[in-house]
Order: sequence, then C-alpha cells, then structure tokens
Amino acid sequence: IQVLDSFNRTINYEEELVELSRWSNYDILQWDVVVKKNIPRQHDACSCGIFTIKYMQFWNGSEITNPFTQKDMEKFRKKMPAELILSPLNELKKEQMASCTYLFGMY
Repeated sequence: IQVLDSFNRTINYEEELVELSRWSNYDILQWDVVVKKNIPRQHDACSCGIFTIKYMQFWNGSEITNPFTQKDMEKFRKKMPAELILSPLNELKKEQMASCTYLFGMY
C-alpha cells in the first residue's frame, strides 16, 4: 500500500489496515506500507477530492509525474467539468452536451 496523504497527518496505518482487513478478502496485513511525504500538499479543507483525482492522474507508482500545488486547485475546478463533458467517453447526445457546456460557460 502506498499512502499519499495531502494533509501529512500522523496516523497509525497498522490500525487502519486491521480495520480494512475486516471487510476485505485480501490479506492486506501482509502488505508493505510506504508513506510518501514529498507529494503535493493540501492547505484547505475542500480540495481533497481534486487532490485525489490528480494523484491518480499523475502518480506513476513511485512519484508525481506532473507536480501541482494548492494554487492549481481553482484552475482544476474550472477545467474538470469541461474535460468530463468533452471526453470521448461521454455518451451524452450533442444536444444534451450543448446545454451542459452553456451551463459551465464553455460556449
């Protein structure tokens, strides 16, 4: 398990693993826990979701490949709806997409 903790908290991860093992079919108590400290840090109480998404996007298994900071969060908040709506994976019809892009100011 690799823990990317944007709050840099002190947590007993062993206790957390015991709790997780109660509902999992995996023997996670045998997994190594590696806590990464030099990662982008969150400095507010409302950006955790965006930090999580950006960690998933930019984490290659050992490091963040595209560093970001708390200052980037506002840009990400504005950009994410456009990325989701305009994604080729989005199955909305063009008429539905037009009204969504208007709502988000992306016309």
